[in-house]
Formats: sequence, C-alpha cells, structure tokens
Amino acid sequence: MSSWICRHAAFYAVTPQTMLNQCLPEVASFRAVDLCLTIDQSRRIAKVFSTDPKTVRRIIFENARYWPACVQVTVDSL
Repeated sequence: MSSWICRHAAFYAVTPQTMLNQCLPEVASFRAVDLCLTIDQSRRIAKVFSTDPKTVRRIIFENARYWPACVQVTVDSL
C-alpha cells in the first residue's frame, strides 16, 4: 500500500508524506499503512484513489503469510 501512495505522490508532484497525510492524517508511518490498515482507513484510501475498498484490501493482503496479528478481517467482510 505504501508504494501505491508513493506512486500517486509522484504523479501529483508532492512528497510521499504529504500524500499520506492527505489520505490518512492519523497514520504516523508508511509501515503502519502496510501492516495495520483498518477497514475505515481502507475505505478512505479507496475513495481518494477512486477505487473500491476490496481492491485496497486485496493489495494489502496479497502476501497473506506476512499478515501481522492486528489484521483480523477478510476481503469479503468489507
């Protein structure tokens, strides 16, 4: 997810941190976005990037074996 945010930042000619702050002002780091994105946060990112929350969650869950303990939802629970 962090790489997606960084690519959008480059497209809009802003820093990655600026893009992160626009999307999720309460998130302190890109690592937090990659490891512990909540359902509400995935919905907000989906709205910013004009996609659906399931797409956002699939991007995050692509490497399922690396999921942290804080990830407790499935794509279908959105």
